[in-house]
Amino acid sequence: MKKVAFGVAVCGLWANFAHLPSILDCSDAELVATCDVVEERARSYAEKFGARRWYTSLPDMLKDADIDAVDVILPHKYHHDSVVAAAETGKHILCEKPMAMTLAECDGMIRAARKAGVKLMIAHNKRFDPHHELAKKTIEEGFLGKIVLGRGRYMGSQTYLQSFSHTDWRLKPELAGGGALTDLGSHYVDLLRWLMPGEARSVTAFQALLTEMAIMPQLEDNAAMLMQFDSGAIAIVDASWSVRVPYRWEEGTEIYGSEGKIMTRGIGSMQGPMHPIEIFTSRQVLGSSTGVILPEYTYDPLISTKREVAHFVNCILEDKEPRIKGEDARKTIECILAGYESAKTGKTIHLSQ
Repeated sequence: MKKVAFGVAVCGLWANFAHLPSILDCSDAELVATCDVVEERARSYAEKFGARRWYTSLPDMLKDADIDAVDVILPHKYHHDSVVAAAETGKHILCEKPMAMTLAECDGMIRAARKAGVKLMIAHNKRFDPHHELAKKTIEEGFLGKIVLGRGRYMGSQTYLQSFSHTDWRLKPELAGGGALTDLGSHYVDLLRWLMPGEARSVTAFQALLTEMAIMPQLEDNAAMLMQFDSGAIAIVDASWSVRVPYRWEEGTEIYGSEGKIMTRGIGSMQGPMHPIEIFTSRQVLGSSTGVILPEYTYDPLISTKREVAHFVNCILEDKEPRIKGEDARKTIECILAGYESAKTGKTIHLSQ
């Protein structure tokens, strides 16, 4: 069976750590080309991961007839133009989160993919973690009863922030669009939208620049956002670039219902056996007499991206709809933009239905 041939742009940290290894890990995918405006980076990543060739121009890479799909890992400002260009050349597209910087850009990306008849998937990899999938299944099967409250947190420590250079695009509003809420919080805005019943209907948010580091004077390093869903349930997202935690980052979710709760966790730099999820239910389930379930598995920090890439490849080969279509990811962008508007105006922002 033919493999899905990838071109990857751009070859930065997240491509090196997650996306390129995940393409190589997928038996139904192959890496054809890398692309970066810095030729040395494009060449070195091609050599490191075994790509046949490298490019310094995305339009040039898109002309490569051997490429079936493009993995877009560019600064947020360039997501729209890159996705539209890829769609117009008939390439399927996996685009890093967050989808784009405006709703108009999201709409343009959706239209372009639809017109070209190609797959467009936004890489919200948290939905592919096995413990998050177990949480989703547990909620849908009713073991938590009526869901009333959720919380998602992503705490990047001060060492995480200090790893940014002064020239890092994530610190430039014109390239990133936002700070901690965009970079880290968007993961849990999307994940809570997926786990909680119904759809988000209103947002209230606060943001602050609390660090004394002069590296990022224009972007928030801490944010908190409250979402209310049309089911009546509420959820809170906390995101920080600058707290003091023992690891590079800490993250997790809490989902509470009338019959129980779920807690998930992730810790930067940890691998090996761990309990990434704790489930408590008043119902008898999985043979537990106490109602507390602690599934254990060997934690792999790449597992969500590996499964994300494999799912995207399968959607291409089997002509299926991706789990995270552009229309779905657009709603996450709407929530984030509403969060910034709320923080600026001090008002609750009501979302479109």
